[in-house]
Amino acid sequence: MENSKCFKTTGEFTLTDNCRMAIDVNSSYFVSFDARSIGKEQSAGYFFIDCFDKGLNSIRCVDVNRKLQFPAVKIVGISDDRKILSIEEETTEWDSYEYNRLALYLDGDLEKLPLREGLQDQKIVKKSSTEIILLNPLASWINIRLNETKARVHAFSASYVYPALCGQCIPFEWTHYEATVQGEIFSISHTKFRPGTQTIRFGFLANYGQSGKEVEMVVKNFKFWESKYSF
Repeated sequence: MENSKCFKTTGEFTLTDNCRMAIDVNSSYFVSFDARSIGKEQSAGYFFIDCFDKGLNSIRCVDVNRKLQFPAVKIVGISDDRKILSIEEETTEWDSYEYNRLALYLDGDLEKLPLREGLQDQKIVKKSSTEIILLNPLASWINIRLNETKARVHAFSASYVYPALCGQCIPFEWTHYEATVQGEIFSISHTKFRPGTQTIRFGFLANYGQSGKEVEMVVKNFKFWESKYSF
C-alpha cells in the first residue's frame, strides 16, 4: 500500500534506522500518523520514544520511577561479599515485589539520575531497618561512599515513553493518532522526555503480546515534527 508500512509480526520496529536523533527538550515535538488493523483480530500497538543521555545510555523507567513514599537511606557499611548494605536510617520495609530494584546515588544527590551502569539485575531480596540484602553482589567497580551514598527503591517497568499510541487495540478502520512531547520530567510521563535526554530513537511496538495470532497493523501518513523521518 502506497505511503504506508505494514507490520505483520510481533516486534519492535525502529523508524530511525538505528540512529539517534538529537533533540532539545525545550522544543515541542509532534508525532502524527494513521493506523488500522487488517488481520483477523485487532492489533495492539505502541508508538515509542527511547531517550538517551549524553553518555548514550538509555534512560529507563527504573531510573525515574521513584517510589517516593519509601524514603532514600544513607549507606554506612557494605559486607565483604557486597550483597548486604548497612543503612543508617530506621525506615519501614520496602515493597519487595513490584518495587524491588536498587538505585544508588553515589554523591547523595537525589535530584540527579542514579548510577546508570551495573544495576540492571540488582534485585532487593529484603530490607530491614538496618540493612538491604541484594540477590547479587554489587560490581567491584561501584564505589560506595560510606555515609554519603544514598539508596532508593525503584520500580522495574516499561522502558519507553509512549505518546499517541499506548497499547490500545487498533480499529479495522483508519484511525488518527497524534501527540505532542515537550520538556522533561523526573517521573513516568508519555508527554515529556526523561530527565537529561540528549538524543532519541523512535518507532512502533507492533502487534504487542500477540505472537502466534493472525494480526497485522498498517501505519500511514507518519510525521515526526522537526524530523526528516516520514513515510
